[in-house]
Amino acid sequence: FLSSGIPSLVAKPPGCRELKCLIRYSKGLSYDSILDWIATLLLDLPRIRYFSSQNLIPEFIQKSGPHKVKVILFSDTGERALPFVREAAKKYSEFMSFGCVLWRQEEASIWKSRLGLELAPAVVFIKDPGVQPIIVYVLPQLRSITASKLGCDPADFSAAGKDVETWYCVVVAGRPGFQLDQLRSTMRIVQDELGSEDIDGHNFAAATAYKDKRLSLSWLDGEMQKKFCYYCLPSETVHETCGPRQYQEQDVARIFMIRFRRDPNHQKPVVKRINTWWRLDDEEQDLASMLIAPYSGANEISEVLSWISNTVRDGDTNEIPFF
Repeated sequence: FLSSGIPSLVAKPPGCRELKCLIRYSKGLSYDSILDWIATLLLDLPRIRYFSSQNLIPEFIQKSGPHKVKVILFSDTGERALPFVREAAKKYSEFMSFGCVLWRQEEASIWKSRLGLELAPAVVFIKDPGVQPIIVYVLPQLRSITASKLGCDPADFSAAGKDVETWYCVVVAGRPGFQLDQLRSTMRIVQDELGSEDIDGHNFAAATAYKDKRLSLSWLDGEMQKKFCYYCLPSETVHETCGPRQYQEQDVARIFMIRFRRDPNHQKPVVKRINTWWRLDDEEQDLASMLIAPYSGANEISEVLSWISNTVRDGDTNEIPFF
């Protein structure tokens, strides 16, 4: 077992009492590889294949059978499906077929005309032919590999383009659990409201910014991304939201907004960080300043929506110096 060196990761199957029955991980230490090893080898879950705009219909929809619901997961990162999705694919294989698609901006018009899909990440359910697909837009997770696409990296430009000077990132942060799930649910509904055509006039500023990609909504694992979480929520109660869970502490999920403002005279080239969350104090690499506003209201959709819109309106109209 140790002839090839000391392994980084091992798994102990049920009933295993000797070294020879341990399962050794021997690939690269990447998030994708480790997650796939756990789901495939240890949990015996099926992989979910990626399809393109060319082969989705002939290779997936037509071959799945008319009696099955087709579940299509649109990803903007190309990551493998998470274990709970793969478990659902295994459990409901008689009734559902699962497939993944990598969302590309150049193919946006194709998915808009075929499925009515506006953006990713999202899950599309297709039932019988001729029946309108059901689309559920997913609240994306803010991580180092998604920060730039979401417009939440001060060392990069806005997701709306390099000429945009002011943009916003609304984040739900907390440790995984009931409190975080509740706020994520609220923010998903807020996201749907911002993307709808029937938006209240009072919230027009936020809706316009969202549709123009100057405003993004996401959630943050305060336990895993603790350094970024600490940075954005510097207060006495920050340990209720960020860092490892302590026995005596109550989990409290929180919402905050980051206003980014880029100095138009600051044109130095972007130097990509190895890890966004570990280098936030390195202002020499930042293209934009960050102004963080915490939300202190109730977990009510109308209140959250109103707060976002008011903050965006203030940020767009008030001249705050670049710093």
